[in-house]
Amino acid sequence: MLKRKAILLLCAVLAAGAALYGCGVQNGGTASSGLAEPVSQAESQAESQTAVSEGETQSSGRPVNDHIVFTDTVYETERVRLIYPVVSQMDDASVEEKVNRLIETGNQLGPKQYKDTAVLEGVVETTFQDGETLSLLYRWTLKNPEENAGYPAAYTHSLVIDLRTGEQRHLNDSASVHRIYYQLRYGLYQVVTGEGETDTQGRIAVRNLLRNGALSADKLATADYPLSGTFPPTLYSYVTQDKIGLIVPASEKVGGPVQVEFDRKDVTLAPAG
Repeated sequence: MLKRKAILLLCAVLAAGAALYGCGVQNGGTASSGLAEPVSQAESQAESQTAVSEGETQSSGRPVNDHIVFTDTVYETERVRLIYPVVSQMDDASVEEKVNRLIETGNQLGPKQYKDTAVLEGVVETTFQDGETLSLLYRWTLKNPEENAGYPAAYTHSLVIDLRTGEQRHLNDSASVHRIYYQLRYGLYQVVTGEGETDTQGRIAVRNLLRNGALSADKLATADYPLSGTFPPTLYSYVTQDKIGLIVPASEKVGGPVQVEFDRKDVTLAPAG
């Protein structure tokens, strides 16, 4: 009888232990789930913070004026027809206004000089734009039906604008005038030939300008100054993706100014310091 009671007691203890073990396993599983959730939330928050951080980096590193728009505008009177770009959607509205004012100032160089019987046609070409720098070439054709001698005549000037400030940039802001003068002296440039022009004619014109002092380091240092100065232009500069260009005066034998270009890597300013 005692033996039977002992067996029954042992069975009861074992059953209770099994029940407690089962509860422990169940609670352990719940605890594990409870621990897994905070870890997952922490990871999620970290990923979210990383995404925000990356977004801020992309925003701060966004190219300047990456939504800039150019719209061709036509100004036309009885004797003048001008086609030029108007800039919009820049990052800074006040800078945008300054840029458009400069573009119009460049347009006024021709009409200010020729108001009589001449017919003036002008078009503005964008040679480079990267959100920070805008380079424009103004090409003019002057016709005079009452005086055929010397007509039509072609003129070219240029304008480089810093799109971050709305200010005009000059040749010596981006290029070493001494390096450019060296390149001119030794013929290390490319002549941009137009209709009726040849490379040889352009080089002869540049050589003559060097001889008579119209092209010198001092003159190059004041190229583009001032924008509202004389017309036809004396010395003007422009930029392209990999070139720095210079417009130099020449005789009508080569159809107007000569346009020469240099590789940027050869004439850019040395780093400060």
